[in-house]
Amino acid sequence: MKKIYSLVLGLFITVSVFAQAPQKMSYQAVIRKSNNALVQSSPVGMKISILKGSATGTAVYVETQTATTNTNGLVSLEIGTGTAITGTFAAINWGAGPYFIKTETDPNGGTAYTIAGTNELMSVPYALFSASGNTGPQGPAGATGPQGPTGPAGATGPQGQTGLTGPAGPQGPIGLTGPAGATGATGPQGPIGLTGATGAQGPIGLTGATGAVGATGPQGSIGLTGPTGPTGPTGLTGAIGPQGPIGLTGPAGPTGATGAVGATGPQGPIGLTGPAGPTGATGPQGPIGLTGATGPTGATGLTGAIGLQGPAGPIGLTGPAGPAGATGPQGPIGLTGPIGPQGPVGTGSFAHYIGEVFGGGVIFHLWKDAQGVEHGLIVDKIDLSSTQVWSNMNSIIIGTTAQSWWDGLINSNAIVAQAGHISSAAALCLNSTNGGQSDWYLPSIQEIQMLWNNYYTVGRSLTQISGALQGPYLSSTESDANGAWYFEFREGFHTITHKWDPTVNTRAIRAF
Repeated sequence: MKKIYSLVLGLFITVSVFAQAPQKMSYQAVIRKSNNALVQSSPVGMKISILKGSATGTAVYVETQTATTNTNGLVSLEIGTGTAITGTFAAINWGAGPYFIKTETDPNGGTAYTIAGTNELMSVPYALFSASGNTGPQGPAGATGPQGPTGPAGATGPQGQTGLTGPAGPQGPIGLTGPAGATGATGPQGPIGLTGATGAQGPIGLTGATGAVGATGPQGSIGLTGPTGPTGPTGLTGAIGPQGPIGLTGPAGPTGATGAVGATGPQGPIGLTGPAGPTGATGPQGPIGLTGATGPTGATGLTGAIGLQGPAGPIGLTGPAGPAGATGPQGPIGLTGPIGPQGPVGTGSFAHYIGEVFGGGVIFHLWKDAQGVEHGLIVDKIDLSSTQVWSNMNSIIIGTTAQSWWDGLINSNAIVAQAGHISSAAALCLNSTNGGQSDWYLPSIQEIQMLWNNYYTVGRSLTQISGALQGPYLSSTESDANGAWYFEFREGFHTITHKWDPTVNTRAIRAF
């Protein structure tokens, strides 16, 4: 049976620039069969062409190479180190672009190339152009690595004595300038004389006298205050009226016979209280007298002169400074791995388009395989979470099954398959049924890169996505035991976050 292969091309390029030739670019691609199975651990033949101007432009450099895929179907090679067919890699004028890279592949390891793809080289080749072209703006300074140990200092030989300087003789007349003779050999340098001792510091001069303070001028007089008038007499208190007569006391009742206690007789009426006499009228208050005049304030006396300042005492010697504590070495900062540009989009017409609402979400990437079958990636319309950590299994590395830069589904399945797994962003995506679909997964770092390319860079219409794609967004690509890759969507770069960081958003994708 004839095997049909497809090339899942992710142009993953880094550049090595040297002071002298050669120059080269690293290239990676994943090769799959038509059933999406990887071509693993097999030799493949590759023909690489650098085209100038367009995807069908003139080839300025062509080479062939034979490489072997790894267990993940990934083939890696260095463009510029293969067998040159046309041109030389070092002679490419990268400043005269644009340039495109065309790859032709024989999955059987020969030269019967059956798979082809062409991509425009974006920013990566300009690192090569910077070796001989115009100098671009300087990038941010990289982190300073730890300082290596200081080697032992060599012994310093004794310094010779400086000879005495003879007396200067009288200057003779200036003779005519003769022809310049040949320059003689430079004689050996004489020994440097000893450095004389530093003389003692002279005394500090006395501080000059401070001049006298000038006299303060007299204060102006305060105006007179008017006299205080006499206090008027207090009015008479009115007479208290007479108390009214006390009412009559009623007669006492007769005393009853002794024996049985008779009933208590009724209490006699209380006599009337006489009316109170009228209160006398209050006399009028006399007028308040005027305030008497305040006497003038006496003049302020002159301020006495300030005496001369005594001489300052000598400054004491400064004690020796204690030794500074040793600074511990700074740990190395991990390098950020580059993200390759978006894979090629197949030629010809498509039944779907980027930005189309389809399959429970919005299409953000399309391509065709070698048989012309259309495929695509769909992003969910909403974020699933903004607080879900990458995995509850912290400080445990999964390994290569969760470190793919291209296949988020493989990564997601490896995350939830860990022993002790309880929750993760990958499980949140795999269990989602948004849009009536059940095959969502947490995207790889490269799949998020392609989403960013079409949302911000290419300017494709993704307006059907509910809410702005702002991120940052978690990827399913593991970096090490403690970290995973995420994409800072508003800034357009990827970096590493802790697996236990609950501040990165989760957005699911699916493929068709």
